[in-house]
Amino acid sequence: MNIPVLVAQYGYFAILFGTFLEGETVLLTAGFLAHQGYLRIEYVLLVALVGTICGDQFFYYLGRTHGATLLDRPKFRSVAQPVRDWLHRSGTPLVAGFRFLYGLRTAVPLVLGAGRYPYTRFAALNVLGATVWVLTIGMAGYLFGQALEAALANFKRYEYLVVLAFVAVGGGVAWFAHRKLRALRRGVPSGDPSRD
Repeated sequence: MNIPVLVAQYGYFAILFGTFLEGETVLLTAGFLAHQGYLRIEYVLLVALVGTICGDQFFYYLGRTHGATLLDRPKFRSVAQPVRDWLHRSGTPLVAGFRFLYGLRTAVPLVLGAGRYPYTRFAALNVLGATVWVLTIGMAGYLFGQALEAALANFKRYEYLVVLAFVAVGGGVAWFAHRKLRALRRGVPSGDPSRD
């Protein structure tokens, strides 16, 4: 089975699932594939918006109902305090823009829910932030495809390599973010050269 067939069958479901959890790589790739004609950009943006809003509301609700238990685990305890500190310093900008903080996408709504952050305020800021995030990341992938097509004469020959590059870069960013989060959990400043 080739990539166009896979994208046609599972593309929108993959976008929904990917954006429910984290989704930058999924959405960038989907924007690129929309430019190539495998997906429709308006559906990509709509499905990504639904996925990201539902994911964040789910983690907020999980924090409201089981936050004390979850945040008592070492994995979350070490991330929860920095999130609380950022919330105290930044407030509304953090709540609206947390999905741009790679690797903290699930932690922030979990902590907000556990801390009884007002539901209607969170929901409104979540929709606002999700809309900006989806348009920014999705259109970046779409415009990237447009720029590459303009730069390369036989672009269709390279599209599979571009998709693989998106996946590789996304994996690298995820690994880097995971490493920084582990350093944060251990109380090591992210720029500490002793960790490198």
